[in-house]
Amino acid sequence: MPFVLPGDPILATPFDPQVDALRIRADHPCGCGRGATWSTCCARTGQIRRPRAVQLPRRGSRIHYQNRGCYMRSEWSCAPKLSAEHAVSASVIRAATGATTMITITGHPWQKSETFEVPIDRLGSRILCKRHNERLSPLDAFVARTIEDTVVRIGTVVARGAEADGIVRLGFANGHDIERWMLKVLCGLICGEDKGTIANSPPPALWLRCILEEGPWPAGWGLYLETSNTKSVRSVYAMPLYAGARVCGLRMELLGLVFWLVLTDDLTDVFNAGMPREVSYQPIELRWWCNRSCASLLFGWRKPMSGSRHTVQVEPATT
Repeated sequence: MPFVLPGDPILATPFDPQVDALRIRADHPCGCGRGATWSTCCARTGQIRRPRAVQLPRRGSRIHYQNRGCYMRSEWSCAPKLSAEHAVSASVIRAATGATTMITITGHPWQKSETFEVPIDRLGSRILCKRHNERLSPLDAFVARTIEDTVVRIGTVVARGAEADGIVRLGFANGHDIERWMLKVLCGLICGEDKGTIANSPPPALWLRCILEEGPWPAGWGLYLETSNTKSVRSVYAMPLYAGARVCGLRMELLGLVFWLVLTDDLTDVFNAGMPREVSYQPIELRWWCNRSCASLLFGWRKPMSGSRHTVQVEPATT
């Protein structure tokens, strides 16, 4: 039977694990993240609870200092020194690509060749003070952990994809935390491209409130998933979207999928910037299939939704 979740705001969106064709191992950790096994947790009630949002440390009340090189300086709680912050954090790069020290990059305006190999630690840019870097780091840790867990599940499905009975490897993430992290990445990219942006025109205050979860996102803003293409599972790519001189979103390739973060009320802006019309707003499930086995990542949202499920086909391991 399908797992249909009630409208309680701390619960997730509808989930159907296709139990007629596939099975979730009884001893598999439950996707809600409470630490219990699937059979003793949400499987007993048919309700998968949405993980609560990543909690960021509060702003220090006794601090009243602005660092002109920090894009979060409007909070008046900066540290005197800047950190070597990555637009896409080093932990996420390592989790997404499998690289440890060196990575091949492309698309940077300063590159002299189409591809370039650099140390991951060299990709840092002084765009946040040390205090704000530490304050936002839980978002990076959450995404890195989600990617690592998903890559392990995909690897298990690929290795065991030929099994006749099939198997489901289930994971779960708070969708709004993915949106907050992508917005943090966008702030890092646009400020890292031009250091004058930080000093003269830092990210809009609304963006920063959305990252810190100090206010609601405008209607229509947020995560869209491209449903027509798939990319390499072990790569990461991020590019700001522009409507004229105004930033209207972010395009990101991650885990073999293309995500779009929309930050405009007019979708024509992002369509003109390259987003296809075959997209799904705030999807509720991603599945990586190999024969009859499946790795699944569920997204929990604040409101029960009838969003789409997207499938990626992966090849079984060869012996």
